[in-house]
Amino acid sequence: MFRLYKCKETLDSYANADKKYEPHIQDSLFSHHESLIAADPKKREIIHKITRVKRFDGQEFLVYASTVEGRDSVYNRLHKFYRDNLGKYIELEIDKINTIDEAFVNNPNMDADFDIDGNLKTSGKSAFKTVIQVLGEHEAYSIPFSAKNLEKLKEKCKDKTSASVAKIEDTTSYFVSRENGITISVTDYESLRDGLFEELFTYGKKSPTKEERQRIDAMASRLSQTTKDEKQLPMMEVVA
Repeated sequence: MFRLYKCKETLDSYANADKKYEPHIQDSLFSHHESLIAADPKKREIIHKITRVKRFDGQEFLVYASTVEGRDSVYNRLHKFYRDNLGKYIELEIDKINTIDEAFVNNPNMDADFDIDGNLKTSGKSAFKTVIQVLGEHEAYSIPFSAKNLEKLKEKCKDKTSASVAKIEDTTSYFVSRENGITISVTDYESLRDGLFEELFTYGKKSPTKEERQRIDAMASRLSQTTKDEKQLPMMEVVA
């Protein structure tokens, strides 16, 4: 499985677990890319797509894909690096447990009585130490959906001309998605920002007209009926 790119939230999660983060190959490649264009005052990040994700618990977050581009200082060549799933990070699942502090109990100079909890009766020190145990890891989200957070991403979007005349490569694409589920295209930025998630997920835009609702509902009904008909088709018997 592809590892998400290194980010502050992942590093914080590893630090909280007292673990060292080991960069993967894509992390290393991106670090090299950043070093190539570090001296370019015009280097920039361009966002290609933004997805508004609704988790199973109802909370919504933003995930995006972008290209960081710039020129190196030696050959003046243009370098580009594309990254996806930005706004997601690896969160470690941890548990804190007590274990015997061997350095303490094996100290030859230590001569004292302990109570039933392992604490020294005299000083209150313990024969146990707390250690952090990593139970697993999961993907988490770092950018809650809000108009303010969306506007920050919008500043790096590719929308240069109106959607009616722009080439696809000159625009940013917008989507809504259920976590680990279907992704639906959204017609425009304003719909993504202001629309209700369920409305966007069903119709792909904010406040669709009555005619648009009827057309999309009819298409969905036909698709549903086709799926039912296909399920009812008899299985073909294979003759050896």
